[in-house]
Amino acid sequence: GKLLFPAAFAHGDPTLEAVEWGPLRAELKARGYLDRNDMFVIAPNWMDAGRIDQALDGTLPVTVFGDLTEAKNFEFRYDPKSLLGRDALIIGRAITPDRLARLRPFFQSVEELPPVSFGRSGMREIELHVMLAKKLKTPLPSYDAKRAG
Repeated sequence: GKLLFPAAFAHGDPTLEAVEWGPLRAELKARGYLDRNDMFVIAPNWMDAGRIDQALDGTLPVTVFGDLTEAKNFEFRYDPKSLLGRDALIIGRAITPDRLARLRPFFQSVEELPPVSFGRSGMREIELHVMLAKKLKTPLPSYDAKRAG
């Protein structure tokens, strides 16, 4: 299912924001992650989540693990329990040590992978950090607006 993000949420350099994140899909495919049906993606915020979801075009479920205020705008489309036992790719422009520390206990292990860089005319304008989190042990918190208040 496609996720829709109101244009009102777009911030930052409008020209840079227009850069398609399509190269991310090719890179993840090259690394063999899109051929697996037991993976999902965790983004640090709804803006990155929207771009990743667009780039991957439904090949992997995309969820947000962030602050309540961020996650509230992101409709959680997956039953958190359905992701148990799966590996996750944590992908984002900025993944803070603090957020990583909060995420680590949910998984057996988390390792850093080479980043993915792309941009216009081959320039490296956007660098995405990528981490591989192995085997989700307990369901990630699902933030829906009703419960998050």
